[in-house]
Amino acid sequence: TFHAQKVSQADLLPSFSLRFATGPESSQSSGASTDQHRQQVSTLRLTQPLYNESLKNDWQSSKHNETAAQRRLQSVTDSVVLSVVRATIDLSAARLVQDFSNVQLAQLQKILDYLDTRAAAGASSASDLERAKSRVFTARQTRMEQQAAYRNAINELQRLTQQAPLAIRLPALDDFPAIQAQGQPIKDIALQRNPDILAAQMDVDSQQAKVNAEWSKFKPVIGLSLEYDDSRNVRGVNGPGKDVRLLVVANWAISLGGKERHLAEQAMAELRQKEAKLEDEKQRLLQALDGDTTLFESAAFRVETAQLEQEAAGKVITAIEAQLTSGRLGSLLDALDASERFFASRQRLVQ
Repeated sequence: TFHAQKVSQADLLPSFSLRFATGPESSQSSGASTDQHRQQVSTLRLTQPLYNESLKNDWQSSKHNETAAQRRLQSVTDSVVLSVVRATIDLSAARLVQDFSNVQLAQLQKILDYLDTRAAAGASSASDLERAKSRVFTARQTRMEQQAAYRNAINELQRLTQQAPLAIRLPALDDFPAIQAQGQPIKDIALQRNPDILAAQMDVDSQQAKVNAEWSKFKPVIGLSLEYDDSRNVRGVNGPGKDVRLLVVANWAISLGGKERHLAEQAMAELRQKEAKLEDEKQRLLQALDGDTTLFESAAFRVETAQLEQEAAGKVITAIEAQLTSGRLGSLLDALDASERFFASRQRLVQ
């Protein structure tokens, strides 16, 4: 698009041409014999467009196309950055959940060791021991799944960055800028800064310039021409002649059989299509903003609820660990369920 814009711009700049022609010529005047001689003509010409609306609008169209390409490149860059951010968050969440699964497995293993000791002394039933073993096996399977998810998250981040992550630091809430605008103001900001919207707007402006260029073909074209001619033996044997001219040249194509009008109508139809595409992009963006706003508000509530749930489940785990330490476990099912609820609450908090 950069070179296309320069090509369009070059049509508005001065152009220089050199022409040299030589060859045999046969000339005959009325009542005279035929004269055979060799003609030679050299021409230098420097031209400069003064008024050409069609070329000017073509140049404007190419400039808008270049800007649209830059906006699309920005959009692709933003998408890659967002993918890296998401992959980093997924990796961090997978690591946290894996650590939580290790904690859960350790808790269940303590319960299993406690029951194993009591079963050896005849103080616990075999069914309780098998029930605890089943929970331990399930926890091990969960840990293996979390390890696989963690490895996949590492591979995804490495694929995007071409680097193996050594450490990840997640920003705190205070590190994020405060959202000053809400509702319609934030929608206006998004419409003004979204690169996809800006690219679509540049496409509309470019097509509008093309429409203007087609209609401008009905207007005259005016240019300036500086010419130098050096001729020998023109229409007979004669000495060298030199001519220098400074001309104002006007061309006006009144009609090309209706071709220019149909081209303009076609360009207008393409303009309406691009305007419809721009409006569709705006509606999609506004709908996405409404959905993100709702998710953001619900996420804040879900985080608060998950924190309360984790605190409650943590207190139960603390009480059970105290019972295991003292050797007096109240209820096996309550202990097993408490461990699973604690792991589930922490997992929901991370998500």
